[in-house]
Amino acid sequence: MRLTAREQTVFGLIAQGFSDRQVAAELAISLSTARKHRENLLSKFQVRKSTQLVARYFLLGSGSQEINASTTSEPPVSAREMEIIRLLLQGLGDKEVGRSLGISDQTARTHRANLLRKAGAANVRALLYQAITNGWLAQPAAASSAPKTKEPCIAGLLTPPAETIRQYGRSPG
Repeated sequence: MRLTAREQTVFGLIAQGFSDRQVAAELAISLSTARKHRENLLSKFQVRKSTQLVARYFLLGSGSQEINASTTSEPPVSAREMEIIRLLLQGLGDKEVGRSLGISDQTARTHRANLLRKAGAANVRALLYQAITNGWLAQPAAASSAPKTKEPCIAGLLTPPAETIRQYGRSPG
């Protein structure tokens, strides 16, 4: 798949958490043009939510230089909130997250709001961008004597759990 230079720029801004309005202001284009670029990216990547574009951005290596591999601290979120982040990265909404975890959609919304507050993120895309670049979604280190590294582990997160697919009859991606 080929992206134009403008689409690549918009792709990067969306992955960083920019809204359509912010993309338009940053690139000096109209709001409708920014929306059209986002819609085209969603179509090209065959995803339905902009949050899924964040994962695609890093999966394609576009954001690999932005990953802070030196981050060694634990994420400032609970294990349950990490589950929420992983599900949001798959493109699930609050209701789907709630059903997947066996909690109410209001509880899922509260978790999402707490995550945004803790991360100081304006929206879920910015939260996911921060989680990936700061190494919160890292692969567990191998038990071998190999040096411990924090490599982003997002490829496995793009496919929702089988129970979610069964529940909704389709993959959200």
